[in-house]
Amino acid sequence: MAMTAAERVRAVRERRRRREIQLTVVLHEDDLREIARHGYDGAASTDRARQGEAVQLWITDRLWM
Repeated sequence: MAMTAAERVRAVRERRRRREIQLTVVLHEDDLREIARHGYDGAASTDRARQGEAVQLWITDRLWM
């Protein structure tokens, strides 16, 4: 379901209030396969939500290494 302009603005303001940032990460299929090969199986999924969760976990793990 698409968000209305008011909902998008409200979401942006809420993230700003919580001092969160939102990043857009563009990956090629080869990158996703490589991430999956390192144990993040959801990256190889065709489900975009599972891919996103796997990539988010991969990025988070890399930040704290």
